[in-house]
Amino acid sequence: MQAGLLFMPLITVIRFNLPGQINAQVTKAVYESPAGRDPLIPQGA
Repeated sequence: MQAGLLFMPLITVIRFNLPGQINAQVTKAVYESPAGRDPLIPQGA
């Protein structure tokens, strides 16, 4: 398996002094195989 980067804009503001979740949304689909047939994470998820 090859590592890569996921580009996604943040939906929530990051405040480092407060605990909690961070929400983001992928801008490009992530595929399981190099052939790009099996989407692992769909665009917009």
